[in-house]
Amino acid sequence: MKLTNEQKTKILHDSAIKCDMGGHVVICEKKADLQTNAERMMGNMSYVKNPYKNSYLYLDSVDACFYVEREMACVTFVASWIVGSKDLSISKMEKAIILINKMLLEMQYMINELLEVGE
Repeated sequence: MKLTNEQKTKILHDSAIKCDMGGHVVICEKKADLQTNAERMMGNMSYVKNPYKNSYLYLDSVDACFYVEREMACVTFVASWIVGSKDLSISKMEKAIILINKMLLEMQYMINELLEVGE
């Protein structure tokens, strides 16, 4: 079974809500519409009209883009720091990694549920 864009959008929305990241999900029509570095990276690795969820993971210098590709939860992650950046700390990065993992696990759980029902 292949997931529809509507199913992917629901997976991203519901997973993001559970992870306290807000539920805004985007589908762009063409590569030129991809704005952030993480979005562009996702566009290079995935079908452009794929739904995706952006998050800065509560950091100013980190950009993440969550999406579903081949029925797997995926994320692209881009960070840019300068010397002395407040975001460049082990504790803040640990929180970001935990949030990424939580989101991916939520997404994959929902993907697996839909795939089991569809069989």
